[in-house]
Amino acid sequence: MRETLRAPLRRIENSKSATTVIHLNKKDLEEAEVLMPASERLTLFETAVEALYSLRVSIAVENRSLAATRGALLPQLMSGQLRVKEAQKVLEVAGV
Repeated sequence: MRETLRAPLRRIENSKSATTVIHLNKKDLEEAEVLMPASERLTLFETAVEALYSLRVSIAVENRSLAATRGALLPQLMSGQLRVKEAQKVLEVAGV
């Protein structure tokens, strides 16, 4: 189901121009054409890609964690307040 909405939403977004947030309105949605595959094919597809969506979510969570760790340690490392060996110990204690 997620994939069937990508192209119509992209078309709507590309047709809009604004200096702030682009909003969808009722007319946009009424004019959008969404082709739906047969339910059996849709179920097969969603079953096949569900693991990929789960992996994508896991990677996004890990990326946020790594970015937070970098954000916490990098300024201290760059300023010399913290050395690499000390940073490793800090991470071990934090369970990272």
